[in-house]
Amino acid sequence: DEYISAVQVAVGRDIGSEAKKLFPEDLRTDGFNNTAYNLGVDLKHVQAYARLAELITDKLSIAELRSNYLTEEDFNEASLEKLIRKMGKWILRGPLNEAEVQSFLRIGETLRSAGGSFDEATRFILEAMLQSPRFIYLIERHRGDGTTWPIGPFELANRISFILWGSPPDAELFDLAASGELLEKGVLQREVERMLADHRVRKRSKQFIHQWL
Repeated sequence: DEYISAVQVAVGRDIGSEAKKLFPEDLRTDGFNNTAYNLGVDLKHVQAYARLAELITDKLSIAELRSNYLTEEDFNEASLEKLIRKMGKWILRGPLNEAEVQSFLRIGETLRSAGGSFDEATRFILEAMLQSPRFIYLIERHRGDGTTWPIGPFELANRISFILWGSPPDAELFDLAASGELLEKGVLQREVERMLADHRVRKRSKQFIHQWL
């Protein structure tokens, strides 16, 4: 359910029926089918993610999608990098680090050097993003030095959204994370109250209660 919602928010397409056919059944642990320590990824999952990425991009107008993030149509390294940073920030629910940018950039540059089009490069970059651990998992940037660090605004936005809605942050929550305002106590309280009034809370609560009881 969370994957289907993530795709819907990321690119505006419903792939629920396809995902339910391709994914193996989630195993129930302690009564729940999304208990983190029991959610392994095997070859069937990898193949399903790859096939679904293809199906998702088949449903999209790639040029129209790119226009959401990029106004220029010049197919060069600078425009590719700009597209990757802007599109990746939304698709992967937070800013990309330099290693991620370079990884996706290599895909686009390979297509460009082989005579491919901007649409083809955009499509393959998007397919790669939809199979990235950053898309499939909720990843937080732990520092790893044993000390306590405050949570980042995008991490907080994702925690709140997946807990309350079972899906990624909407544009309003995302913008507050990008500006850093979400970390302000009054803003955080207001956002939680806004989200609790949304119909997605009811759907998420039903999922939880159904599994729990």
